[in-house]
Amino acid sequence: MKTDNLLPLNPSETLKLLKNSTLSDAVKGNFLCFLMIPIVERFGQWRFAGTASNLTEAFNRIGNLIILLGGSQESQEQILEEMVLDQDLEYIQYPQDSWSLGDILERNLGNVNLILLAEGQAPYDHSGFCILEVPSRSDPKQ
Repeated sequence: MKTDNLLPLNPSETLKLLKNSTLSDAVKGNFLCFLMIPIVERFGQWRFAGTASNLTEAFNRIGNLIILLGGSQESQEQILEEMVLDQDLEYIQYPQDSWSLGDILERNLGNVNLILLAEGQAPYDHSGFCILEVPSRSDPKQ
């Protein structure tokens, strides 16, 4: 699936990919997945959810971390769909518009492409999820 003109993903594109694993399996890359977890009211921290080679795996990494942290008794599919539809999250189209992305980028990840960033806005600025694409370690263009 060609995604160049779709990135970063918005809620409707994300939901479409989430509900159709054939489409999300076709979006290949070297993805890093993150989930923002609440620490205290109005303060969250990004946690690494894992790596993925396609968007289906990326969504699963985020959903698995939510389940692992005890965030829900629902199915992974329900958790992810509710997360995507959460009206308190803003989908960021330009990295400079994000209040939280710098916390991830401080990890010296190198050149990254923003695939998906949804972050909570006040007073829900303790939640979010993010998928970044990084170059392959074997890519000589790094």
